[in-house]
Amino acid sequence: MDFLCQLISNLRMKTKELSLLLLLIFNSFSVFSQSEYLFCKSDEMVAKSLKEHPELKQNQDQLEIITQQNYNLPAEKQIYVVPVVFHIIHEYGTENISDAQVIDAIKVMNEDYSLTNSDAANIVSQFSGIAANIGFQFKLANKDPQGNCTNGIDRIVSPETFIGDDGSKLNPWPRNMYLNIWVVKNVQDAAAYAYLPGTAPSNNVDGIICRADYVGSIGTSNHTKSHTLSHETGHFFNLKHTWGNSNSPGVSCGSDNVNDTPTTMGWTSCNLSGATCSSPLDNVQNFMEYSYCSCMFTAGQKSRMVTAITSAWGSRNNLWTSSNLSATGVSGTPVICTPVADFTSSSTFVCAGSSLNFSDISYNGIVTNRTWIVNGGTASSLNDSVITVTYNTPGTYSVTLTVSNASGSDVVTKNGVVIVLPTTAAYTSGWTEDFENDVIPEADWIPHNMSTASFGISNSVHYTGSKSLSYINSASYVGLVSEVAGPTFDMTAISNPVLTFHVAFAQRTSDNTDKLRMLVSTDCGKTWAQRYYKLGTTLSTSSATTSSFYPSSQSSWRMETVPMNNYAGLTNVRIKFEFTSQGGNNLFIDDINLGGYSFADEILSAHAIQVFPNPATDEIYIESLDGMNPEYILIADASGKILSELYPEKAIEVLNIQTYAAGIYFVKVRMIDGSVVVRKFVKE
Repeated sequence: MDFLCQLISNLRMKTKELSLLLLLIFNSFSVFSQSEYLFCKSDEMVAKSLKEHPELKQNQDQLEIITQQNYNLPAEKQIYVVPVVFHIIHEYGTENISDAQVIDAIKVMNEDYSLTNSDAANIVSQFSGIAANIGFQFKLANKDPQGNCTNGIDRIVSPETFIGDDGSKLNPWPRNMYLNIWVVKNVQDAAAYAYLPGTAPSNNVDGIICRADYVGSIGTSNHTKSHTLSHETGHFFNLKHTWGNSNSPGVSCGSDNVNDTPTTMGWTSCNLSGATCSSPLDNVQNFMEYSYCSCMFTAGQKSRMVTAITSAWGSRNNLWTSSNLSATGVSGTPVICTPVADFTSSSTFVCAGSSLNFSDISYNGIVTNRTWIVNGGTASSLNDSVITVTYNTPGTYSVTLTVSNASGSDVVTKNGVVIVLPTTAAYTSGWTEDFENDVIPEADWIPHNMSTASFGISNSVHYTGSKSLSYINSASYVGLVSEVAGPTFDMTAISNPVLTFHVAFAQRTSDNTDKLRMLVSTDCGKTWAQRYYKLGTTLSTSSATTSSFYPSSQSSWRMETVPMNNYAGLTNVRIKFEFTSQGGNNLFIDDINLGGYSFADEILSAHAIQVFPNPATDEIYIESLDGMNPEYILIADASGKILSELYPEKAIEVLNIQTYAAGIYFVKVRMIDGSVVVRKFVKE
């Protein structure tokens, strides 16, 4: 899109025909749909805060009076330096963005607020004369609130990264000393949000919270999304959206109370000729728009932000004082800090005789020396940033990392970070699990990602007996992933292996898309392959309820059948359940069984499935006449030996049978509603 803006700017359109041609080209390629990018949630959060705390409304009213008075004052040339701290809330995923990405985000903000951004050259001529250098400079703090050395990047491991609301704003630093920016995996239905001065429900949540993939222009983000923090910082310093107090542009005409931005309905596309609300041309390229081709603030917006940073509301006026710049360490030469030790592993589980990788991800200072201690294993190196460790003996082991530089050292030990499993399976001739004598964790069931919510044992909910495996869900756990890995099996003695289990689940609302997967590993849990997957209404066994769901009878449960024929003959097979919360209700699993399967055991149903032609020579069609998609299809010969497994994505499936010997065959179809149909066909 930038090349088109540059083309328009360079050509200085002189003819009506050329203008029309370029406009057609631009509109053909530059329109971003609202579904492609997420937007801002600031107006919604400010409105919610003012509703719950109406006394805060007077802060906005008083600041607005002063702001309007200051529009007529001469433009300032002072530079306002703002100390910044980034709080990276993560669970060791992609949301744990690099220092380089944070530094790039600061660079983008400084360019946007000084009108030195490269895309400023693309500003259309009608607005280039009022494009403003705001005069704000953002610097990462070099001292924390206690005066300790920091690089301005605070890393916190917490499942709050999946939630992304005010409760996720962990370890806030004083708002009168720092601009707090929290980086998370997910902000519900938005890219980011911030509070206008004086409108935050408490001092500890005043700042910006932003998705990791909308921070800066590199790493998990990109150039198109790189101005998100400039937009949110505008809110922090009292700028509204150009169309006013609404998260929904394009609905009605509105004003941002700025004297040089046209009244507009707002834009979610980069239409540089767009005009609404009787204005000759809208300021589509404004940083406070949703056009995703933003490249400017106006002089009037500068006046508004300068008023905010020099006023007491929200304590913005202390940020840039010389005493605070000294207290936060941004006024002097940056100091190299002692690193904080941390590391990740390529997996928690490994078979005896196999290897894992460990990576140093220490932060807060450059590491010049490191030492690893790996209990129970043999390391490729004890000093490299990434090491490979081989474990030969089953057991649970710890790893220690010590890092240092000229400023000091730090050490971290993670107990139980490695679980080495024997190559000999725990079970050899089938297996059942009723959870009656289990606790979690134990040898058979090992949870992963234990945090706010994880798998456990219910002492009151069950399909049979008195207990079950449970996940107590919450509407606030959106995006939270929890896992529990089971024991290992030797499948060589099981003919046509099939795993069954009973599940009970309900949604809170009909749009919840909570997801349950069952995965299988053949290397003790180092890698996994999906064998079962259901979500939302397909996973549900009962009607949606806003109350906590607990199945009251066996009718609230459903038996699931998972073919395991692909693993027949293998000596070390392991299963894992993985649940991804999307704000739905509780989940329960009971009576897991791994054993052989015979088509003779199947109770035939009258479901509308047909197999044709019958007899057949080259291929058969398996069709669901009522349009319901099969979950899977098994093909077996007359002895019950499974020959094929199919996982169709439509209501009709074609199977080539040219290599089949002449004889009688069976087709087992399991539908997504749990019903099962068996049909017979003859190969000639």
